[in-house]
Amino acid sequence: MALDEQLVRYARDLARVYADREETEAAWGEALVRLLEHRFPHLEGHHRRVTYWADPLNRRLGEPLSRRSLLRAARLHDVGLLALPDETVRAWVRSVSEGERPDEPVRQAFLTHAPLGAEVLAALPGFAEAAACVRHHHEAWDGSGGPAGLAGEAIPLGARVLAVAEVFDY
Repeated sequence: MALDEQLVRYARDLARVYADREETEAAWGEALVRLLEHRFPHLEGHHRRVTYWADPLNRRLGEPLSRRSLLRAARLHDVGLLALPDETVRAWVRSVSEGERPDEPVRQAFLTHAPLGAEVLAALPGFAEAAACVRHHHEAWDGSGGPAGLAGEAIPLGARVLAVAEVFDY
């Protein structure tokens, strides 16, 4: 076999491996979203809608996040909720749906889902940028958010994109 034919074959094999990896990653992401929606039915469709809103916002801002990282972060920003007790999430949802601010213990417990989710994502190869966005997607411009109480431009721009996209969904 000629060298050029062998290179073409290797290139095709590599492209197939890469496509398989992308497909597997997408399937795992979808599986986690389904698990979230099964456990917390009020989240049905939320992650798809956040992705829908975050993508054009990220483009409009000149893509501070790679599209790949943005889609990963938007789709999986609430994965840390799987580690929280049901009562914490229910209490948060109850307060927010009634237009009230959750009491401080509930608020603090709920906000732990962001660093928990970031920890999960950071363990995956290639997810560091998405993990940083997930960690800070509940920060607030005035510093009243969490989990770190970051304010203003100290909040990573990708996390701000996710926060705005979430507001559009609620």
